[in-house]
Amino acid sequence: MRRLALFTATVAGGVWRLFAVAALLLAFLVGALYWNLEAATEAASDVVHTQAVERELQGLGEDLINAETGQRGYLLTGQENYLEPYNAGIASIGDRFARAKALAKSGEVLDALQRMEPLIKERLAIMAGTLDLARKGDWADARDLVKQGQGKQVMDEFRQLRATAIEHEAHLLAERRIAFAVRLNRLLLVVGGGGLLAVVLLAISAARTVNRLKQPVVALLGGISAMSEGDLGQHVEVTSHDEIGRVAEAFNDMAARVQSAHQAREESQRDLERSNAELDNFAYVASHDLKAPLRGIRNLAEWIAEDLDNPSAEERKENLRLLQTRVDRLDGLLESLLTYSRVGRKHSAAERLDTGRLVAEIGDYLAPRAGFKVEGSPGMPIISTPRGPLEQVFMNLLSNALKHHDGQTGRIAVTARDMGERVEFRVSDDGPGIRPEFHDRVFQMFQTLRPRDEVEGSGMGLAIVKKTVESFGGTIRVESAPPERGTTFIFDWPKAVIA
Repeated sequence: MRRLALFTATVAGGVWRLFAVAALLLAFLVGALYWNLEAATEAASDVVHTQAVERELQGLGEDLINAETGQRGYLLTGQENYLEPYNAGIASIGDRFARAKALAKSGEVLDALQRMEPLIKERLAIMAGTLDLARKGDWADARDLVKQGQGKQVMDEFRQLRATAIEHEAHLLAERRIAFAVRLNRLLLVVGGGGLLAVVLLAISAARTVNRLKQPVVALLGGISAMSEGDLGQHVEVTSHDEIGRVAEAFNDMAARVQSAHQAREESQRDLERSNAELDNFAYVASHDLKAPLRGIRNLAEWIAEDLDNPSAEERKENLRLLQTRVDRLDGLLESLLTYSRVGRKHSAAERLDTGRLVAEIGDYLAPRAGFKVEGSPGMPIISTPRGPLEQVFMNLLSNALKHHDGQTGRIAVTARDMGERVEFRVSDDGPGIRPEFHDRVFQMFQTLRPRDEVEGSGMGLAIVKKTVESFGGTIRVESAPPERGTTFIFDWPKAVIA
C-alpha cells in the first residue's frame, strides 16, 4: 500500500490571511497617498497664491504708468482721447490694491503695501490736480506742476517699495516651488515604493498559499492516479482537518469502499464461475448421461416393434410408437435445455457477416415444403458479429414460422432497418397470427400455443431467441393482431460486437 502525506493549513484561513495582507497594504498606501497628496496640494496652493500676489503688485505699477501716460498725453495734446489709459488705470488701481492687500500674507509685503497706499493716493491726487488746471485753461501751471518733479519723486518711492515687495514674493515663490517639488517627489516615491512593496508582499503571500495548497492537491491527484491504475489500496495521510483535509478523508473513505466493493465483486465472480461450472457439469450430465438410457429405451422399443408383426398387436405397436415419440421429445427437450444454458457464454470471434446471405443459407437448410418461401430483403447489412448466436436466432424464428403456418402456401420475409449503432430485424410471416394475450407467454420456457401432439416442439425455441438477443444488449417483441393474419418478430442487433 502506498501512503502519501498531506500537510496543509486551513484553506479559508490562508485566503483570508492573503486578503488581510492586501487590505493592510492598501490602507497604508491610501493613508500615505492622502497625506502626501494633501501636502503637495498645499504646496501647490502656496505657489499659486504667491504668483497671484506678485501678479497684483506688477499690475499696480502698470496701472499707475498707464495713468501717467494718459495724463501726459492729454497735457501735451489737449485731446480727450489721450485720457483713456488714465481713466482705465484710475478705475483698476483701487480694486487691484484691495486684492493685493487681501492676498498678501507676509509681514514684509503687508508693510510695503501700507506704505504704498498713501503714495498711490498722493500720486493720483497730483495727476488729478494737473488735469483740473488744464481743463480750466491753466495749461502753463499744469505743465509747471509736472516739471516740478513731485510726481516723479512719489513714483520713484512707490517703485522702490513695489520692487521690494515683489522681490520678497519672488523669494517666497522660489522656496514654495522647491517645497512643492520635494513633496511631489515624496508622493511619487511613496506611491512607487509602496506599490512595489505591495506587489512583493502579495507575491510572497500568494506563493506561500500556493505552496500550502499544491502539496495536498498533488497528493490527492497522485492517489486518484494510483487508483485509476488499479492500486485500490491507495491511502492519503491527513494531518489537518481543513477543507482539503476533509476531501482527503472522503477520498480515503471512497478508496476503502471501492476496495471493499472490488473484493466483493471478485468473490461474486468466483462464485459465479463456480456456479457456471456446476451448471455446465449439470447440463453435460443431463445431456450425456440421460441420453444413454433414453437411447436404450428407443432401441428396445424398436426391437419390440419388429417382433410384433401380427395384426393382433396393432394397439401395442401404437403404444410403442407413442413411447418412441415421447422419448424423442424428451431428447429434444434436453438438447434445448443445454442450448439455453449456454446462451450468453463466451462466443467465437466476431466476423464480417452478410445477413442477407445468412438468411438465404438458413432458408435453404430448412428446406421449406412446397408452396413456401423464405426471403431476405435486398440490401441487408453486413455486420461484425459472431456467427453462431445470430444464426441461432434466425434459425429458430424461421423454423418456428414454418412449423406453425396453417396454409398450403406461405411466405416468410426478413427485413432490416439501420438504427445507428444497431440494426433492427423484422421476421414476418403470413400465418394465423398470435393473440395479444400470448405475446409475452411465447418467450417463456416450455410454452407452446398448440398441443405437442399436433406440432412437435420443446417450447424452448423462442426462450432461447429472447435470451440470445438480450445477451447482446437488444430486445425482442411480437406484432400480431388476429383475426388479421400474420406475425412479425422484431429484434435489434449490434452492428459491431466488441470482444
